[in-house]
Amino acid sequence: MHLYNLTLQGQTAINQAVHGNFSGTPKAQEICVGRGSTLQLLFCDPTTGKIKVLCSHEVFGIIRSLMPFRLTGGTKDYIAVGSDSGRIVILEYSAEKNSFVRVHQETFGKTGCRRIVPGHYLAADPKGRAIMIGAVERQKLVYIMNRDAEARLTISSPLEAHKQYTLCYGMVGIDVGFENPTFACLEFDYEDAEHDPTGEALQTTKQTLTFYELDLGLNHVVRKYAEPLDDKATMIIAVPGGNEGPSGVILCCENYLIYKNLGEQPDIRCPIPRRRVLCSHEVFGIIRSLMPFRLTGGTKGMFNDFILTLFGLSYLLNYFVDYIAVGSDSGRIVILEYSAEKNSFVRVHQETFGKTGCRRIVPGHYLAADPKGRAIMIGAVERQKLVYIMNRDAEARLTISSPLEAHKQYTLCYGMVGIDVGFENPTFACLEFDYEDAEHDPTGEALQTTKQTLTFYELDLGLNHVVRKYAEPLDDKATMIIAVPGGNEGPSGVILCCENYLIYKNLGEQPDIRCPIPRRRNDLDDPDRSLMIICAATHKTKLMYFFLLQTEQGDLFKVTLETDEDLVTEMKVKYFDTVPAANAMCILKTGFLFVASEFGDHHLYQIANLGDDPEEPEFSSKMHLDEGETFFYGIRELKSLVPIDRIESLCPLTDAYIGDLAREDAPQIYALVGRGARSTLRVLRNGLEVSEMAVSELPGNPNAVWTVKKNIDDKHDAYIVVSFVNATLVLAIGETVEEANDSGFMATTPTLGCGLIGDDALLQIYPDGIRHIRSDRRVNEWKTPGKRQIVKCAMNRLVACYMMRQVAVALAGGELVYFELDPTGQLNEFTERTSWPHEVLCMSLSEIPEGELRSRFLTVGIADSTVRVISLDPQDTLSPLSMQALPSQPESLLLLETTSEDGKGSSTIHLNIGLQNGCLLRTTVDNVTGDMMDTRTRYLGTRPVRVFRVRSQNRDAVLCTSSRSWLLYHYQNRFHLTPLSYVSLESASSFSSEQCLEGIVAISENTLRIMAVEKLGASFNHISYPLKFTPRRMIVHPLATAVMMIETDHAAYTTVTLDKKRNDMADDIVRLATDMEEVELAKEIADVLRNNRPDETVYGAAKAAPGKWASVVRLLNIKSGEVLSLFELPQDEAAKCIALVQFATHQDTLMVLVGCTISQKLSQVAKSTRGCIYTFLLTAAGDRFELIHRTDTPYPVNAIHDFRGSALVGMSNHLRLYEFGKKKLLAKCENKVSLFVAYFCNAFIADNNILECAWNALIHLQTEPGYNS
Repeated sequence: MHLYNLTLQGQTAINQAVHGNFSGTPKAQEICVGRGSTLQLLFCDPTTGKIKVLCSHEVFGIIRSLMPFRLTGGTKDYIAVGSDSGRIVILEYSAEKNSFVRVHQETFGKTGCRRIVPGHYLAADPKGRAIMIGAVERQKLVYIMNRDAEARLTISSPLEAHKQYTLCYGMVGIDVGFENPTFACLEFDYEDAEHDPTGEALQTTKQTLTFYELDLGLNHVVRKYAEPLDDKATMIIAVPGGNEGPSGVILCCENYLIYKNLGEQPDIRCPIPRRRVLCSHEVFGIIRSLMPFRLTGGTKGMFNDFILTLFGLSYLLNYFVDYIAVGSDSGRIVILEYSAEKNSFVRVHQETFGKTGCRRIVPGHYLAADPKGRAIMIGAVERQKLVYIMNRDAEARLTISSPLEAHKQYTLCYGMVGIDVGFENPTFACLEFDYEDAEHDPTGEALQTTKQTLTFYELDLGLNHVVRKYAEPLDDKATMIIAVPGGNEGPSGVILCCENYLIYKNLGEQPDIRCPIPRRRNDLDDPDRSLMIICAATHKTKLMYFFLLQTEQGDLFKVTLETDEDLVTEMKVKYFDTVPAANAMCILKTGFLFVASEFGDHHLYQIANLGDDPEEPEFSSKMHLDEGETFFYGIRELKSLVPIDRIESLCPLTDAYIGDLAREDAPQIYALVGRGARSTLRVLRNGLEVSEMAVSELPGNPNAVWTVKKNIDDKHDAYIVVSFVNATLVLAIGETVEEANDSGFMATTPTLGCGLIGDDALLQIYPDGIRHIRSDRRVNEWKTPGKRQIVKCAMNRLVACYMMRQVAVALAGGELVYFELDPTGQLNEFTERTSWPHEVLCMSLSEIPEGELRSRFLTVGIADSTVRVISLDPQDTLSPLSMQALPSQPESLLLLETTSEDGKGSSTIHLNIGLQNGCLLRTTVDNVTGDMMDTRTRYLGTRPVRVFRVRSQNRDAVLCTSSRSWLLYHYQNRFHLTPLSYVSLESASSFSSEQCLEGIVAISENTLRIMAVEKLGASFNHISYPLKFTPRRMIVHPLATAVMMIETDHAAYTTVTLDKKRNDMADDIVRLATDMEEVELAKEIADVLRNNRPDETVYGAAKAAPGKWASVVRLLNIKSGEVLSLFELPQDEAAKCIALVQFATHQDTLMVLVGCTISQKLSQVAKSTRGCIYTFLLTAAGDRFELIHRTDTPYPVNAIHDFRGSALVGMSNHLRLYEFGKKKLLAKCENKVSLFVAYFCNAFIADNNILECAWNALIHLQTEPGYNS
């Protein structure tokens, strides 16, 4: 057995995403996305709505954070990258190289994803003057960005803004105009909790919203202001300043958005309503964070309608910037720039600051950029934050400073943003938690009293120093911090997203603005369940700005701030639409919303309106509500958004099986993907997806097909020529395809080759000669000498105009005849001939390059298993140049000339050789000598390989046919050889019409097919079958084409329980009505509630209280997607494992055993006191199952396996053997393993040996035959 090929599915989850103007195109936008260790630049075509990859880059590390920024006055954005490298890296996209170029790389710490090493957070000053990079705990560094004499970006040494015992939850750059750059950080000071053995301090300590100011005069970062937060914020969002907004930040708390500002602006609190790839780059690491930024005054934009897709953590930021800062697991911050010419990312800077790996103290998890692009903060989960100053050198190249530390011991970071402080010192806001008191408190009381803090770090551009400007404890637990635009665009400050609240905060005299997060009306969710904001996107223009915030249920809310002078007076929240829960969102200036979904496919929407419908309710922080009350809203179908496109994703993948269940002679991958009601069973086939446009039956089985133009100036093909064994059929291409009788082709003989020759003449090669058809229908013919026939032929064309100039034919017996077209349009035969003792099996002529009169090479495949390169130079026509022996006789040849995507540099000639043994050889032919070298082999199938020239993305490609069809094409600066997920083809040619610009016409048996291949670069195509709950495990019937799976969700209702709750709520509404009018209205509402059931795949399933479980067992036909059998378990029973068991007493039947836990409570250690096993009988055909009985167990069941005619069951730390019984399973023997084993989850069985896998141990057991133990 030999492994001929290995195809890997690339990472599909998007964890980081930022957008901006990186390519330099005016008014352009692209999106930079992180897929693990891969940076991708995506372009969204506004005309077609398709997503294209511009470039893809592997960063060889874990990107923890990204921050785009632009230097003041700049036209191009940079990207600060926080990674696990212990460096901050400034990247710039190079359009020439089509890749990111490293501008600066500054080291500030150890490698690895450490919590005290900056890189986890990045924030940039909106004016591009400074960048704050922070760790999760303690450390924050600020870098000053500037330009040198040549206008190149420069970066200062890092200015520290560290603070011991401080955790950071987020940081943003505050838009303060041209005042000192200011950053807002969501922090938590756990110092008291660390030293409080009771744990009370941890409970009382609040988050703080801290503003850090960078004094550009002193080059020093000061902690300008810190405000405790009453709500726990989970995210901080910078609010645009200046003319675009009030500046400040928005804190995303549970159920609330809070706007805060540095000035006298009071906090605004508003409730949150509940509920074609352009470029892809493998970064060889884990991208943890992304942040686009633009240097101050920059105009180059990297992201116009481009979406950069990275695999890893996800943050889609809303700055139109040139560069991308990447935080990864490399311990470095990387600044990338997209190069349109190279169609890839170019590393501008790469600065090392820590160890590699995703460590909680190594920065890279967070990235925040000063809105002016002056500095980037990269932060770790714990302690460390670093700030890099961005600038330009004399050549206007981005420069990056050494890292400035902003560390703080015992501090966890939950988020960081760059505060828009204009051109003041760059300031970053971080959500932190100081656990110092809790660390030293054995009682745990300090942990309960310690609060999160919102901490502001300021980069003093004068002193090159980061100071902890201000830290404010937070009363509410914040999960996100959002920077509010400042300067002329907004009030600056931050919005804290806390549990059930949004809180706006800012430095200075601005009071907190607090607004509760609305809930869904008539929601069946657990009423005690708090609401959290999980994702945010900011959109700002010169005239307006707003925020889109998303709750756990996927509901989007438009959040706006009302200002009075520089103070925010009101926060308004309005339901926008519902989309899948996202890791990141990005609003493009062209009117698109890109949603990088947390689970399942990613989506692209077009924004139809801005949600300004006056008939829909708008909630305000000024609306009076009693304590604990909130607003309510009703969900609806998409109104503000229109779905345009999607990117397939397999995240999360819970189980998979590889096999040829569909009987297609090629294995498929069956994957369980997704979470909740949006879960699917994906069937993946290795191959490109083919769009079939037309299929027509032919009067017989043809052997070849071509397309022909009538004139050199035609944009589309005019004829389809189909050759049969004894005839030729010519079809005219128009609005319909029909037979043409006036083409001039000879219809009574088979055709060996045809095409356009000269300006407007046609050429047909048939066994007895060559037919030259003029435009005026005059025909010139060349007849073969004697009774010899033409067996093979080759023609070429001018690359620029698809016009043939050279023709070569092989006569029976191995003789070669060569023709050329002269300037008068006459086809002339050369007197030179050559011959071989063996028959010619195949031939190919290379294309005529632009500016040349002829091609220099003719390749010939001979029956002696050789391929030869023949010269066509007038000085030595038909003289041999080189020869290569083949492992098998050749079946077909195709010379293909390849140039770089930017059209620069010399071209390369590749000879594609199809062999009769099913292999494809690709060898390089020297442009001068004709020597063949660098041969590569790929096995394609069991039939001889034939190769045909087709068009793909305006470039030549090769379609290979064997037992399976393959496409060899050049994409993203590399060759791809991918099978087609289509029927086996026999011959093909390129096809172009008004309806299909780049298609393929092919024959398969007795059919003519027109198709197109669009999703280039994909290794697999998907078919999805919807599921109800999160799929956990699946088994495959050994004979049938069906899979059986278990689906389980926590905090979920079964169908029976959900119907009961819905009816009970409807009954309560009717019962509470008093007078007749209320009764009638209540009945109408009750009827709507009973009959109107929201689509759970769109709006999500209702969430139950913790400890509630729902499960189903499903049997599904993988060919049709039909559900053959479905069994729903009772409420609170969670299916954990499934296995096929053939009991010794019933050897002619297959049983399916499903192990369950009952009323399991999730905590640090999952707790469940009992379980059960369901036994199902599977029919012999595998088309349905039926329940036999249910067996109670004293412990939760986590693993079941077939073992020598019995069922081996893992329950907690017990192993038990069961045999089949009439009313229940019969326990035969048991083995209790050491108490330190938590519980078994899997097993591997061989003979008498059992290898049991537990969550914390690996146990080897051996059975003793005859003792049943």
